[in-house]
Amino acid sequence: MLRIILLIGVLVVSANAGGDLDRQWKARGLQGLEKADSLSKLLPKTSTKNKPTKAWLEFAMEMAYAAFINPDLKNVVKKRTSTVLAFHFIMKIGEMEESNLLDIAYLYDPKSEVFLGIRVDRLPYPWCLRPDFDEKYPGIFSINNVNDTSVPAILFNKKDPFDTMVLPL
Repeated sequence: MLRIILLIGVLVVSANAGGDLDRQWKARGLQGLEKADSLSKLLPKTSTKNKPTKAWLEFAMEMAYAAFINPDLKNVVKKRTSTVLAFHFIMKIGEMEESNLLDIAYLYDPKSEVFLGIRVDRLPYPWCLRPDFDEKYPGIFSINNVNDTSVPAILFNKKDPFDTMVLPL
């Protein structure tokens, strides 16, 4: 409980130094930390590194959001240049090796904070990107394990970085 109170204090102080986007990502980061804490209790006791389960992928997804409140990762998950402000959703899928990282950058104009688009900087092996998940859901893309269709897919909204979900099988 004390950890959450301290994190809220840090979040409030640091949010005052940034724009609306900073506050939104940090708020989602705090929510991600809370959700990851709850999900960690549901994870199987045995390793699922070779075959991620829905619960494990949801936990990894929430930890990716929680990175936005980690001061040690500030320069990894948020990058600003004169032409673009990028918030990197970086998710570990499997063992912590570079080949198992998913990195999706949500891009904004650095002055107006208007959404510009997304960029996929890294896909974990052997996952692929399906740009149009389903015609019934425009604006949604998925990443899927091409070697094992029993591993749940992860859905992302092309315009809303907080609208993500792991599909149930």
